[in-house]
Amino acid sequence: VPYWGTCALLAFSVRTALLPIAIHGASAAADLAKVSPEVQFLVSMYQRDVVKLRDMKADFQTRSDHLKLSLKNLRGIYQRYNVKPYRVLISPLMQLPIFWYFATDIRKIIKGSNPQLAQNLETGGALWFPDLTEPDPWYVLPVIAGILLYTNVEFA
Repeated sequence: VPYWGTCALLAFSVRTALLPIAIHGASAAADLAKVSPEVQFLVSMYQRDVVKLRDMKADFQTRSDHLKLSLKNLRGIYQRYNVKPYRVLISPLMQLPIFWYFATDIRKIIKGSNPQLAQNLETGGALWFPDLTEPDPWYVLPVIAGILLYTNVEFA
């Protein structure tokens, strides 16, 4: 298998292996989106009340009690719908070390930790990117990635 095919196959394999984590993250984001209108209403009410308390020159304790009550209401909304807002962060935090590893490992290879492999990558490209150690000179791959990301966001 040529190196460009190996890179594509590896990227596809890693993304496929991480698909369950991505689905979990999307599910958590959808759950959070369901309660978003109520949370936004609560936030706007809190902001309005803060302005009123400031205009009335309320003491620190009154403002603190109001904040605690608002947070209690927020927790109540999340409990009523069984939503855990921090669940949204699990997916990216679990994927981050994997992509960090691949990025640093590829950088080490290109910078010469394995000269034979780096030499093979310089001649192992295809089509408009013959050198896999250099960025895409025509920006075709970043544009395709951007279009796919936009399509994913719009239709997901």
